[in-house]
Amino acid sequence: MSKKLIGFIYILFILSSCVPEDQTDVFWDSIDTKNKYQSFIFVFSNTQIPTCADYGQPQLEKIWNGEIDDINSEEVNGCMMYPSILDPQYSNTAEELKFLFDQNGNNTFNTWPAYINNLTCFNTDSLMWYESIKTTQNQTPGIKLGIKSTPSDKETKIYVKGVYNTSISSHSIAVYAYRKSESINHNTSNGNESFLVKNRVVFALTPTVGKSLTSNSSGNEFREIFTFETSNENISNLEIVAVIYKIENNSPTEVINSIRLEDL
Repeated sequence: MSKKLIGFIYILFILSSCVPEDQTDVFWDSIDTKNKYQSFIFVFSNTQIPTCADYGQPQLEKIWNGEIDDINSEEVNGCMMYPSILDPQYSNTAEELKFLFDQNGNNTFNTWPAYINNLTCFNTDSLMWYESIKTTQNQTPGIKLGIKSTPSDKETKIYVKGVYNTSISSHSIAVYAYRKSESINHNTSNGNESFLVKNRVVFALTPTVGKSLTSNSSGNEFREIFTFETSNENISNLEIVAVIYKIENNSPTEVINSIRLEDL
C-alpha cells in the first residue's frame, strides 16, 4: 500500500473521529421507536373563571389516574393550556393554539373550559371528548416515534426520531415544554385559592404549529434535534411532548402521532 494511500486513509479516520456523536448512525440507532399511537390532548382553561377549577384539569386528571374505562393513560399525552392574555398563567403557545378554534379560526371554541383531542374541540362536553380519545388511541400511527435528551444546567438537546409506516406528504413536528406541577392562585366558588396545576405548557421549541418535515414514504426516517436554554428552569420539573401534525393550507388539522419525554 502506497504512503499516499495510507496517509489518505489516516486523514479520513481522523475526520470521522471528529464527527459529533449525535450525528452518527450509532447514536440515532440507540433511540427506540414505538409502533403505538399516543393521543395528544389538552384542556383550555382559565384561572380567573371558577368553573375551570372544578371542570378543567380535574377532567384531565381522571384520564391520568386511569379512571376512564378503555382509556390507557400511558397512551395519552395531556396538557393544560392557559391562552387568555389576561391570565397570570398565560403562554403564547396556548394562545396560538386557541387561535385555531376561536372566532378567528373555525368558531368552535366558545366556552371555558374546553377539551381538545386530535385538534377537535369538544367545548365542555367531556363525555364526547373521552369517546374521541378511545377511538383515536386504537389506530395505527403513520409514524413510529422515539425521543431522548442530553440535559445540562444551561442547555438541553431533544432528539426525536420518526420511522414512517406509510407515505405522508404535508406534515410538521411541534415540540412543547410543560411543567409537571406548580402551585398557582385560582378563582374558585370559594374565592381565590391555591391550586396545584399539572402539565401546564410554558413554551415551544418550535413554531407552535410545528416545523415542516419533508414528505416521506414507508420505511424512511426523520431525525430532528431541538435545543433550549434550561438555566431558568428546574429541569426535574419539566417534561417534553413532541407532536406530529398533518398540515393543510398551512394549518395543523390532525395529530399523526405524539410522544412524551418524562425525564430530561
